[in-house]
Amino acid sequence: LMGNIAEVYRNYSKVLLISDKDSSYEARISSGNASGLAKGLGRYRISLDLIPKDAPIQEGDLVVSKGFLVGLVKEVKKADVNPFQQAEILPFLDISNLDKVFVVLDF
Repeated sequence: LMGNIAEVYRNYSKVLLISDKDSSYEARISSGNASGLAKGLGRYRISLDLIPKDAPIQEGDLVVSKGFLVGLVKEVKKADVNPFQQAEILPFLDISNLDKVFVVLDF
């Protein structure tokens, strides 16, 4: 998953990257039922917030959104006083090497 089309023009479109600070979307851990709210942090970083505290999640877990690959869990953060846990996500997309994209129009 790279992002969503934010603006459309005659010959091109602008894409809001999944790591953009204005980007948020539902995502889940593919190995179980744990889900949360993925948020862009800017600078190609993503966090997964609002994961229930008792949901099984660990480093290396695969993160998906609507069936599209988002990334891998890089670090899990838990606090005794917080009812939720948080994870830092390592995105699959390396935009520095990107020269072509595939646009899904409908699914």
